[in-house]
Amino acid sequence: MHGPASPELIRSLIERTLDADKAFDIETIDLRGITPLSDYMIIASGSSSRQVVSMAEKLRDRLAAIGVRDVRIEG
Repeated sequence: MHGPASPELIRSLIERTLDADKAFDIETIDLRGITPLSDYMIIASGSSSRQVVSMAEKLRDRLAAIGVRDVRIEG
């Protein structure tokens, strides 16, 4: 990848990954123009703690593959 990934590309990757990993209640909150810290907040649920941890680890790996580092995962 050349240059930093766009916020839209990152959002799309996260949404597709969560959907493929069977997350539910996926919500994307558009923060553009509201805060300078982030463009989107994405919230999702899983059926067990193990599933949620697995989804978070996969997301971190997939984001690292496109050059996104220092990913913060909550919950």
